[in-house]
Formats: sequence, C-alpha cells, structure tokens
Amino acid sequence: MCARHHGPHGVPAYHVLAASCALIGQFDEAKETIRQLLELDPELTVTRLQQIYPVAKYKNLDSFLDGLRKAGLPE
Repeated sequence: MCARHHGPHGVPAYHVLAASCALIGQFDEAKETIRQLLELDPELTVTRLQQIYPVAKYKNLDSFLDGLRKAGLPE
C-alpha cells in the first residue's frame, strides 16, 4: 500500500488505511497496519489519537475510531 512506502511521513495514511480495512472486513491488512503503526509509535492508542489527530470535527469520527478499534488499536 502507498502509505507504507512513506514511512513515518505517511502515518496519517496508516490510520485511515487501518480503519478502512477493518471496516470492510480486511482484518489481516488492518491488523498488520496497526502493528506497523505501533512499531513507529508504541504509545499510540485510540484516546491519544483523538488528542493528537485533527479529527475532532470529522463527521465520521465514530466510524473512523470504530475501525481503528476493530483493527486492534488499543483504547
């Protein structure tokens, strides 16, 4: 996937990739993406992501976060 080729600079794309894959049932891809995210940032959680990611007014925030949870991002 494109996000993976950009390393840490593609991190926001990893978030979207993980959530999207989980929401369409591609759990292996979603979990692998979360694994890679956690290698880059072992402290990343759903709660922390909400604090650092500019999605507070994102109209599909609940779905996005649900996807990240389904992908295996810790709460």
